[in-house]
Amino acid sequence: MEARRDQLLLSLLLCSASSAVAALPATLPAEPAGAAMGSQLARTVQLLEASSQPGQPPVRVLFYGQSIVEQGRLQSTFIAELKKQFPGAQINAVSTAIGGYMAPKLVRTTPHTVVFARPDLIVFDDYGGDKDGTYEEIIRYLRSHTTADVILWSPHVDNFNAAMDKQRDAEGEFRRSIAEKYKCEFADVRAVWKQYLEESKLPRTALLRDPIHNTTDGCELIARILARHFVKSDAAPSNAVQTIALNDAGARSAAGVTLGGDWASNASGISASAAGATVNIDFTGTRLDVLGITEPPAAGTMSAEVDGQPPSKIAAAWAVSLPSPAPVGWFPAVNRVSVGQTPLVRDDWTLHFHDVSPDGKTYRFELKGKLSGSDGEGESGKDFGSTSGRFSMLASDVTLAETARVLKKPMPATFDVTFRTFPLGRDLYQQKPGDHQVLLTLVDGLPNTRHTLKLTLTGGAATLRGLVVHCPQWSDSPDAASK
Repeated sequence: MEARRDQLLLSLLLCSASSAVAALPATLPAEPAGAAMGSQLARTVQLLEASSQPGQPPVRVLFYGQSIVEQGRLQSTFIAELKKQFPGAQINAVSTAIGGYMAPKLVRTTPHTVVFARPDLIVFDDYGGDKDGTYEEIIRYLRSHTTADVILWSPHVDNFNAAMDKQRDAEGEFRRSIAEKYKCEFADVRAVWKQYLEESKLPRTALLRDPIHNTTDGCELIARILARHFVKSDAAPSNAVQTIALNDAGARSAAGVTLGGDWASNASGISASAAGATVNIDFTGTRLDVLGITEPPAAGTMSAEVDGQPPSKIAAAWAVSLPSPAPVGWFPAVNRVSVGQTPLVRDDWTLHFHDVSPDGKTYRFELKGKLSGSDGEGESGKDFGSTSGRFSMLASDVTLAETARVLKKPMPATFDVTFRTFPLGRDLYQQKPGDHQVLLTLVDGLPNTRHTLKLTLTGGAATLRGLVVHCPQWSDSPDAASK
């Protein structure tokens, strides 16, 4: 049974030659009646429209999931289609998708691969997790730790067997229910795909280069179905992101912003030049950005405190990057490195694996920070806690044995795995001459509760246009309903 499962997984991972079909038609089949195009993408549509204007930030897109969404042609076509629909739009796209990682495994990597990207839009696709709850757990994480719009879709038509077709139909309806529950956009790719094959009189293999992965046309078909959801709708954007215009005394008062020192309102925002001038706000959310405008020749430096501490002293406001793969394959060597109570520092960390058996089942390792030095040793079969108390790892999150088994390649006896620790905020907010309407994140990753921010001018002069508060609309609790 295990060998058969591994063979199936290999077929999901490895590529074969693609087949050629005619170019996709200009007009694709419509989704089933009742599809509410764009109802959960109102904020992204607004951002795409605004991003073409001078001084506006680009829209940040995160591709997340496993190999289907990881396909480069799908990603590039999707971005190109958005730019056709929103001429001049600025888009920054990154991908943290991991080929072969169905929901039960992907959920273990989620804390390493989402928040740091600060996405405005998450394009998500993953298999599995409908029975054990891990698919929903991932979506709940996206909705409770970010304010991004999320689009997901029903599985395309693959080429396994009738039993798998029935399972994929059920998966599509499951994903639709999750989209409705968590207010994500849902695209019925499966229905459109079936209709396209029927109308074009094509076999299902025409859009596949192996039993599940898409040809170029298959990638473009999914991308175009997704992109056409980005239209204006009657739905208003959620209130998850609130921008406070600081030059408006009424807006400041309503948001609870108080000023101390020589701040003065002007058309751009508020300006101050005397050290000690302060901006205070009580807010509820996980992230706070500042919109600043530099007016040469002066440029100001401001210190930041959240709940009485610099952001660097807040454990939640730090990130740990996804550990690098072992020399065999591309799976991360460790799916999750959890953070303890000891404050983190910016550092590059190495897990030096040694005495590794070819099957990856036995091993030893030492953890070292480039600046922090040695932080403990571990071995196979045992959970790990670092000497400093900064990190812990479950033995079940080490993937060496599974990687060697699935890819049928021996592990080397010795190799290094690396990860980084870095802050999600800044203790100092510095404006530079020549910068214009700069948006910077002061803190991110906070618990979604009430917090107090204090900015203090420590030198030069500063002009602030606004504050942006991000308050995700979902709790991290599995049983919590939307706010």
